[in-house]
Amino acid sequence: MNQDFFDQQVLMLTLLNHVEDAIYFKDRESRFRLVNEALVKSVRGKSIAEVLGRTDADFFGAAHAQAAYSVEQEILRTGKPVLNLEEKEDFLDGRVAWHSTSKYPLLNSEGDTIGTYGISRDITERKQAEAKMARLNSELLNTERRLAVMDFAELILFHTNHMADVSGQAIDRVSAVMGSGHFAQIKQQAEQLISLLSPDSPAMDPCISLLGELELEVDQQEKTRKDLLALKQQLHGIIELVKARKHVPLPA
Repeated sequence: MNQDFFDQQVLMLTLLNHVEDAIYFKDRESRFRLVNEALVKSVRGKSIAEVLGRTDADFFGAAHAQAAYSVEQEILRTGKPVLNLEEKEDFLDGRVAWHSTSKYPLLNSEGDTIGTYGISRDITERKQAEAKMARLNSELLNTERRLAVMDFAELILFHTNHMADVSGQAIDRVSAVMGSGHFAQIKQQAEQLISLLSPDSPAMDPCISLLGELELEVDQQEKTRKDLLALKQQLHGIIELVKARKHVPLPA
């Protein structure tokens, strides 16, 4: 093994273990052959060595494990990737999580498909925020209808205060993630690695895919943040409307 290859391998492993997304490489039987620390943490494994050689069925319920296996077998059959698949994952320990997953065929130096590799981004908080936002929008619509036909100011204020509080918490969570600068740092590391790799390096395609996933995550978080801000403005509009009809203080 020459020094150049060794350096590339070290850089690749370093990058994988500094990415918050779960990254994994599987053989044609869907057994884990290379994973990063984020994947081990997601399945609550004790170490990378404990996960290697095992399959999704060792960590997930039968429904998700079979669905993931079917997707990977289809990739092996067609050679086509599956992008941005939103998966609801039920773990054997009772947890439920959501991930946005992209999977690709893994090729050897001769161009033969020897397995698959994937990148799974945890979107559990985003899905929970979207569900809350849908419920809040429904409550908001009902509140507006009630306000049009009768004066139930106390009832409206009770619900809108609650909705403003819940949406404010969701905005804080999204803003905290976006403000950390973590994705920008990882993107910079990935770009640096790509600049060091040779064009025919087997690590080139996974790194380029990772860059795309990071950019999609930043875009999705920004969209969610804007949607939540718009909802919060609507809620305060209702409070102001009620205040005009009956003098009540605005919530902090």
